Amino acid sequence: MPRTWRSASPRTTSRSCRRTEAWGTEPPPAARYPESAQGRSAMTTGAVLEATDATFTDVVLRRSHEMPVIVDFWAPWCEPCHILSPILERLANEYAGRVQLVKVNIDQNPMVTQQFGVQSIPAVKAFEGGAMTSEFAGAQPEGQVRAFFDILVPSQTDHAMTAAQRLRALGDDPAAREQLEAVLADDPNHVDASLELADILSASTESGDIERARELAEPFEHDPRARRALGRIALSQLASGKDRAALEARVAADDSDAEARYHLGAVLALAGEWQDALEHLLATVRLDRELDEDGGRLRMLDAFAMLGDTHELTVRYRGRLMNVIF
Repeated sequence: MPRTWRSASPRTTSRSCRRTEAWGTEPPPAARYPESAQGRSAMTTGAVLEATDATFTDVVLRRSHEMPVIVDFWAPWCEPCHILSPILERLANEYAGRVQLVKVNIDQNPMVTQQFGVQSIPAVKAFEGGAMTSEFAGAQPEGQVRAFFDILVPSQTDHAMTAAQRLRALGDDPAAREQLEAVLADDPNHVDASLELADILSASTESGDIERARELAEPFEHDPRARRALGRIALSQLASGKDRAALEARVAADDSDAEARYHLGAVLALAGEWQDALEHLLATVRLDRELDEDGGRLRMLDAFAMLGDTHELTVRYRGRLMNVIF
């Protein structure tokens, strides 16, 4: 649903021209406005374009897939338009390459004007990804117009987060970590950066990284991403220093060895052998609920957090765990 950008002060007829007042009447004489004001409203540069009924799809909708597009619906006879236009055009040049300003003369382009429900002018509408996402009407102060531009422009933090996510998708966690550290240096409370970095650090073998991952994730423990990092940390600590072959030998010799099955479950989980891991952890629950204060059940929950709630193994073994407990 499009966002409506509201002014801090109420809109009045001095700030906008109502459609019911203006459409269908003769515009005031052009001489009412200085020539320079008319020129500014019609000016186009690389940062300021014009669109018509025929070109709106190309100039606005398709372009909005590349960058945010702000459309200024205006008319030569609208005095508030001449107040707002210089502000929009100045900011458009300042934000050139990041935001595109497009001007639409409503007298010459009634189809697109009607399509987007323009009832008063100036009407300013932002388009992203082919759809209108926010808007305001009336001649607003420059500070509020600048804020409107700012919500559309990705910040350096946004760019760093996007870069980190792209690097993680490519398997380059060290480079992603650098980007995430930069985000957190600017905004220590950035949730997404905290949880992405916690996920990376939770897979580390360095004790300092593990502790930092815990610190980053614990404030957001109800977030699935935090539970994933905390689950990996718990399983890693349980598996640390354990010899898989020795544990397997113990289980082969005595399948009721709850401690061996408990540690082997953690080792196998970290190796990605989830079904075998869950079998051993479930056996631990059956054999000894007191081991590590119900550790078998808790480590199963950690495994579920790593797999995700909708994973087939999570669904199946959650049900089996409930049957054992109850």
